Amino acid sequence: MIFLHCYQSSNFGDALSPLLVERLSGRPVVYADPYKADIVAAGSVLYTGHWLFRDAAHNRTLRGMVSWLKLKCQTSRIPAKVWGSGFLEYPKIPSGVAIIRPIEVCALRGKISHEILDRLGLCKLSNKIAYGDPGLLYPMLLEEMPEKRFDIGVIPHYFDAEKGRVLFDAIIASGLKAVLIDVMDENPVNTLARIASCSTILSSSLHGCIVSDAMGIPNRHMSLSTLNLSKDDYALKFRDYYSALGIEWTKPFEAGDLYSNLHLLPEKIRLLYGVSLDAVAAAKAALVETFPYAMTRRSNV
Repeated sequence: MIFLHCYQSSNFGDALSPLLVERLSGRPVVYADPYKADIVAAGSVLYTGHWLFRDAAHNRTLRGMVSWLKLKCQTSRIPAKVWGSGFLEYPKIPSGVAIIRPIEVCALRGKISHEILDRLGLCKLSNKIAYGDPGLLYPMLLEEMPEKRFDIGVIPHYFDAEKGRVLFDAIIASGLKAVLIDVMDENPVNTLARIASCSTILSSSLHGCIVSDAMGIPNRHMSLSTLNLSKDDYALKFRDYYSALGIEWTKPFEAGDLYSNLHLLPEKIRLLYGVSLDAVAAAKAALVETFPYAMTRRSNV
């Protein structure tokens, strides 16, 4: 049995993480809290104030010290394996971190996460680390690839659901064959199948873009709300992921790009798509190579 820490969410990017680890290892996978987990994988689970480290100043108060000592007693000192995880934001700690749990870094989502760990003294940049998001391996969870049925798929982040529906209706009205893809489907494999059935993808979900890259589907990050625009740190996970593929994150499509000549959206996406299939293949291979358990389905990855 493998104890995995991930976000307990219906969001397909999180929900597929235990399924992938189980498929690769051939072992049952169960959720564990961050202090006892064997491994962390897909997701922005390496961030300040969560499980990896805390502001050392927090532990100077009596209450903080009591909480810290209690936490220390509950925490495994066996290193947690980090495989393709990343940061959600830059740590806001000027100096001094208290390590909650030792880690063994197998792979990181991208170079930015590596730089942050280096800055915190947890993983030197000189250490050779594989880069890539485990979501690149999610397509292996499909038993077969469906036929292409749609010109374009629209994948709103769950925060963007309402605006995503408005955009989808407008795209349908333009005459394109389109599908609105729910990232919160109760069966996350259904989300993979719907993505695979599209010729192009628009997504405000990072894993919508990642899975599309994994399937060789031209895609574009879109901004439907302030979630994508007003928070500088929100773009960090996108920039981190694309750094693993050796490219810069490009500005997402905004309203003017989306609603101008809607019928040309698939053409625009293909024209601007800059992800190298070779880079995607290399990232997949690196994730397979660094998977920290014996693999039972290597030939099917």
